[in-house]
Amino acid sequence: MKLSPWIMAARPQTLSLSATPVVVGTALAWAMERQFRWPVVLAALIGSMLIQVGTNLHNDAADSKRGGDGQDRVGPPG
Repeated sequence: MKLSPWIMAARPQTLSLSATPVVVGTALAWAMERQFRWPVVLAALIGSMLIQVGTNLHNDAADSKRGGDGQDRVGPPG
């Protein structure tokens, strides 16, 4: 089984979108309290990235099942 299609379907280029709210929340915690907990930040970051990857995989699977990945598809390869 090749890993490349799975990586493409996970769309790693979108992971920065899931990391942004965690970074902003961490910055706000630092600005307000001058403290934050690294384990909590890492757990939130990993969780948000896994949710993003799972959503991307689900969207590709649902599009494929509906027939949305035909030859006339617009956007990145699915």
